[in-house]
Amino acid sequence: MHRKRLNVFLGDVSVYYNGCTSNNTPIVFLHGLYLDSHLWEQQMHQLNDRMCIAIDMPLHGQSREISKYTWTLSDCSKMLIEVMDAFSIKRAIVVGHSWGAMTAVLAASNYPDRFLGLGLCNVPFKPVSKWDRLSIKLKHIGLMNRSYYFKKVTKTLIADVSIHEMPAIESYFKSSISRLANRDIRYVDRLVRMYPPNLEPIIKNLQVNTIALIGILDYVGRPPVDTILYANGAHISPIEDPRETNHLIQLLIKSCATSTLDS
Repeated sequence: MHRKRLNVFLGDVSVYYNGCTSNNTPIVFLHGLYLDSHLWEQQMHQLNDRMCIAIDMPLHGQSREISKYTWTLSDCSKMLIEVMDAFSIKRAIVVGHSWGAMTAVLAASNYPDRFLGLGLCNVPFKPVSKWDRLSIKLKHIGLMNRSYYFKKVTKTLIADVSIHEMPAIESYFKSSISRLANRDIRYVDRLVRMYPPNLEPIIKNLQVNTIALIGILDYVGRPPVDTILYANGAHISPIEDPRETNHLIQLLIKSCATSTLDS
């Protein structure tokens, strides 16, 4: 896998790509909160018939040099378009997990002609209650003891059965979240978990073929799309249930098979 640093209006972001130059529809992967592009390693290695790109989201993975002092989910959607432009991708399938899925929804809403399909894995799509916000704020107090905080967040996002059967999941999660400074965690939590936009009406009005995947133990609920797949596990289904994630991708590829790239 190749790595490239791109200077976008948010700052420098790292992008991983497979270097394939076929005419098949490219796929762009966006990870969720506390994670990085390694979330999609299995899918990236299997999809060798088309260009595949995985982006380290702002402040995550190797995308540490974010120069824009304040940024929003809308800014993340613009970043996605900039990355596609940098790779001369006019239309793509985008598969996003959680925060990445939220980013994909906003980008597809604003630039529908750039997308042939969306895969939304565990997408938060409703505003949260004040009690949920208070709960997250209280958890932030636990950041004074980072190992305690990581344990609490792990219990929220990963099913116990997944940790028991695939302990590497917990190791990956702890490794990726440990790279985030406390201030970074607070910032992205406010952006994604505490004050997310109401995406429900936006998803309903998308002009892009959209398939959702949700973990059977996840907290986000059923988004308003016609086709929904159910994965084992909780919130981090791309690695808790990679088989169903691969199924999602193949359905998207099949649904876009009759479309042609305008390139």
